Parts: sequence; C-alpha cells; structure tokens
Amino acid sequence: MKNGTFFVAEYQRQAAGILCILHRHIESPNQVTRNVIFVDTMAVDERYRGKGMDMRFLIF
Repeated sequence: MKNGTFFVAEYQRQAAGILCILHRHIESPNQVTRNVIFVDTMAVDERYRGKGMDMRFLIF
C-alpha cells in the first residue's frame, strides 16, 4: 500500500495482528483544511482474538 504505516501487535512474543494507517492532508474550499488519519486495514489472528488486540491498536 502506498503511503501506509504498518504496526504489528505482539502477544507473548508472537505476531498477533496488523494495523495499517494512512495519513491524508485534505483541503477544500467548502471545508476546513485538516490532516486526517484513516485506518486502512486491521486484522487479528484468530488465535489471539478476544484478548483486546483491537483496543491496543486504537489506544496506541
């Protein structure tokens, strides 16, 4: 993915999930100019679901 920043969540030293965020600078005559971050992709391995990985990504 272009211009993406990836993060890897670990659980007990094993890769448990990934998160990709995209940064965009938005300018529009009808809106306020702003910087926005989009969550493009988030996935957690089935073995690690239910352990709060999703919240750990979002709190980080």
